[in-house]
Amino acid sequence: MTTPFHEYFEVSPTTVQQSVGARVFYKPYLRALNDYDVMLTGITDAHDSFHVERTGAPFHVVLFALDGSGEITDGEAHQPLPAGHVAILPAGRRGGFQLTGSSWRLVWFLLNDSPRWSALQIEAPQVRPARSPASLYPAVATLCEEAWLSEFDQSLATPALTLVMQLLQRELNTEPQTSDVALRLQRLFGPVLLYPARPWRVDALAAEFGVSVAHFQRLCVRYLGASPQQMLLSHRMNRAMEMLQAGMGSVGEVATATGYEEIASFSRRFTQHFGMAPSIVLRRRGQLNPP
Repeated sequence: MTTPFHEYFEVSPTTVQQSVGARVFYKPYLRALNDYDVMLTGITDAHDSFHVERTGAPFHVVLFALDGSGEITDGEAHQPLPAGHVAILPAGRRGGFQLTGSSWRLVWFLLNDSPRWSALQIEAPQVRPARSPASLYPAVATLCEEAWLSEFDQSLATPALTLVMQLLQRELNTEPQTSDVALRLQRLFGPVLLYPARPWRVDALAAEFGVSVAHFQRLCVRYLGASPQQMLLSHRMNRAMEMLQAGMGSVGEVATATGYEEIASFSRRFTQHFGMAPSIVLRRRGQLNPP
């Protein structure tokens, strides 16, 4: 039985926030966040009144406090979140965070409850010292700005996203080699975005990485939160979305350019991945950019 998900927000008009999400209903949104199982990320400069509570959320909340004063809640329990510390609020619980002074500056992430972030599936919220949260603030701010500016060519935001994820993984990582392996795997799949029509094979990628196919499968699930086949599909779909939003061909032409021989198969995969048909993307682009 699915746990009901409830949210409560009390945010004063003096609070300033920037954010970017992984789905089209977020403004701005960046599809590539899905590759990292990030639902939403942003920065907050809270003033006067700021209180967020959730019950049964299907995602983990990670908060980095830079300065000011606030606290996290776990049911009726309260715990201070001092400057220079990170708080992890695991999925599925009743908890939140709130301003306790005059101001509070935060960097935050909503991370899907997925294998990639399995280390965050802890029994109770946790507060601990952060390594360098001051580095995350400008990186996430830049990512939000780049997402606004690169609506039709979202690849422009890729460098900012890569930096943010490297910083986040460094902050949350408990195994020193994890980020190195994840980065090598991400680089291995990078060319798929550039050449999606190539006949990419999992066994060839495993050989290039220097491991067996079975071990390659395990590494991808452990460090990327997805199988090699899912990674190939996600990269092809992201490239297809970029081409459609940029007006780089019809649905059939984009299907061929991303390695699909049949338009019906491409459209079905695209719709399953994004929740909308490729024809709808083209139609919306035409509405935003009339001839």
